[in-house]
Amino acid sequence: MKSVAVIVTHNRIDLLKECLDCVNSQEIPFSRIIVVDNHSTDGTKEYLDKIEDPRYIVIHSEKNCGGAGGFSMGLQEAQKDDYDWVLILDDDAMISPDYMKILIEAGEKHKDVPALCGSVYAQDEIDLTHRRRVGNKLIFSEHSVDAKEYQKDEFYCDTVTFCGLLMRGSAFRKYGIPIKDYFIWCDDTEYCLRMYKNGERMLTVPKAVLNHRTTRSENKGSILMRIEWKSYYGYRNRYDATKRHIGGLTPIVIRLEYKIFYLASIIMRLSPNEEKRKQGEFNCSLLKDVLKDTKSGYLGVREKYLWK
Repeated sequence: MKSVAVIVTHNRIDLLKECLDCVNSQEIPFSRIIVVDNHSTDGTKEYLDKIEDPRYIVIHSEKNCGGAGGFSMGLQEAQKDDYDWVLILDDDAMISPDYMKILIEAGEKHKDVPALCGSVYAQDEIDLTHRRRVGNKLIFSEHSVDAKEYQKDEFYCDTVTFCGLLMRGSAFRKYGIPIKDYFIWCDDTEYCLRMYKNGERMLTVPKAVLNHRTTRSENKGSILMRIEWKSYYGYRNRYDATKRHIGGLTPIVIRLEYKIFYLASIIMRLSPNEEKRKQGEFNCSLLKDVLKDTKSGYLGVREKYLWK
């Protein structure tokens, strides 16, 4: 049995070291470990170049191509061999030593599932946002799987993040690689929708545990107050994914939703509250770009929306 881990990293050398320790400590060892260094400048390149383990393939990107670009690059490398299992990880995802063992055993029992995943913990609590089901298709709403289901031995879901997703090799060869031009956000959703469209679902096995070294996002109020630079990619890519895989009236409804957000943001610009006023101005600029690019079909990076 051959397995490969594909990890994308950018300027988080300490997290990467911990992640690789977890990968190297698996009860079922990986045949190959592919690490994509997304143009790090914190010593990551030098650290990776000193690794002498022959299982490692290190790819140094000439620019930061985002999570989507990094995973696309790493998984394209993985396509060069016929692996039985392909694990997808961010550098802040710490898998328990039995993570692969638990999922592979479940996969042998459920040979019909294309992919499996474990439960994601953040700050010692299950982060429900990583394992989801599609609700209303018309507006493409996803809802997190209820916490009670994590008490079961296993459950099915429709969409998951790339945080610990284990693809069966045959499914990986069938569904290919993520869309690199998504840059960040929704690349995993779009990938899952390829399977969902074919009537296939993923299996979550809660006993396989992944600790996500991240902090939970703070509640900043309404959805309009939570729009940030990353939202450009989230909105644009969500539209593109539904256009590709859901179709019907859904893309039209989603663009209508963005137009409503835009009009609401115009009203926010009139607020006497300076924070709301500035947020409204930012939203209007971002949503105008989203509406323009969802209409034209543009994908790729916009310099206005990069890490600050």
